[in-house]
Amino acid sequence: MNKPFEVCLPSVLPVLHHEPSGKGRWQTGIEERSWPHCPSYRKGHKRQNMKGIIGKKIGMTSIFGPDGRQTPCTVIEAGPCVITQVKTAESDGYTALQLSFGEKTEKSSNASEKGHFSKASTAPKRHVKEFRDYSIEKNIGEAVTCDIFAEGEKVDVVGTSKGKGFQGVVKRHGFSGVGEQSHGQHDRQRAPGSIGNSSDASRVFKGIRMAADWVVIV
Repeated sequence: MNKPFEVCLPSVLPVLHHEPSGKGRWQTGIEERSWPHCPSYRKGHKRQNMKGIIGKKIGMTSIFGPDGRQTPCTVIEAGPCVITQVKTAESDGYTALQLSFGEKTEKSSNASEKGHFSKASTAPKRHVKEFRDYSIEKNIGEAVTCDIFAEGEKVDVVGTSKGKGFQGVVKRHGFSGVGEQSHGQHDRQRAPGSIGNSSDASRVFKGIRMAADWVVIV
């Protein structure tokens, strides 16, 4: 997706869609960066401070503007996140905050996870994300909510879809199949067809669109 959206509510963030996006439940990391996208990760650019939060998609809705125009948007449960580790340049060589989100049972946590989260006086969390050069000073155990964003502020959203399992080329890549069931064809409507040459090359080139497990990064 990687499109800007406006923060309109204090606890639930609607993402205004400029383009249609895939459906599904995402574990979403929301990071504020300067425009254009991600200059701090490009070679030769100085890393810039940012602020961010971890969230989860909970559904879809729409917003009506003053002119009556309807805008579809994704509703994200953003936080609250707990600071479970503070990294400094003196001890770790760089500055970063580790944010944790989503409850996790004690039964599903191993001893090292329990000890790590106990230092922050919080229950085990399911998702942990590190944000480098966080622009807001926080101490271990403190909470981060979407109050760090101002109304109308533009941010970037990056997430992973829930996954759709093993899918064929028709669903995964939009192939149309090999045509009608004629001239002796049998069960070939959704087949991928040829994937390579014969004697010349005698191999399948990298990047050939084929059936595989389908997980979408948006």
